[in-house]
Amino acid sequence: MNKTQSILLRVLYALSNFAVVVYVIAFVVNVLTSASPATSKAIKSFQLEDINVTRRQHQELTPSQTLEGWFKNNVIVHEYKRGTVHLRFRSWNELMSFPAVSFQLGWLLYWLIIGLVVLGVRQLLAALRKNMIFTRRNILWLQVIGFSLIALPLSGWLMKELFIHCISEMGMNDSGYLLHNASRFTSSETIWGSILLVIAFVFRTGAQLKEENESFV
Repeated sequence: MNKTQSILLRVLYALSNFAVVVYVIAFVVNVLTSASPATSKAIKSFQLEDINVTRRQHQELTPSQTLEGWFKNNVIVHEYKRGTVHLRFRSWNELMSFPAVSFQLGWLLYWLIIGLVVLGVRQLLAALRKNMIFTRRNILWLQVIGFSLIALPLSGWLMKELFIHCISEMGMNDSGYLLHNASRFTSSETIWGSILLVIAFVFRTGAQLKEENESFV
């Protein structure tokens, strides 16, 4: 390993340590604080982005938009907009209800998966700093990161489904909007996770060759 690579790995390792610290602080703040404005009188709030929102009130039909014309039109447009949704629980009974606890478990799972990715990257960089490449430990962490990235959009979808179900089941939607899950099962994280699993397979092959060479010598 030359000097430039050593410096680069040192910088990346320092950044990964910083990312771990930021993640831990963000996780603790989100778990232990109410995240609610003082005037809202809520004991706990959650905020999710990328939710499809549509107004409950429909536009008044013009004469050209009669029911008959609506069925005969070639193109029907449903306007959907994405927004950030805040959910505030104002009592412990609401917070500890089954729909709310189910959502919070989904929310916690999503955060833990992000933590696994951050921790895995740090562990890999720590090993590379010591010039340890084709090791079973690195293979394990590559697989952990890969599967975590693949699971991330799935857990995000589940979290939003539980979020919207909680709002609907508990009759808390007083916003005037209809909420829909805009997430998908797959995203760019799915591709990166698959690539890392392929790299993990290559590392496993390299580790096996290394062990065979060492045993031969």
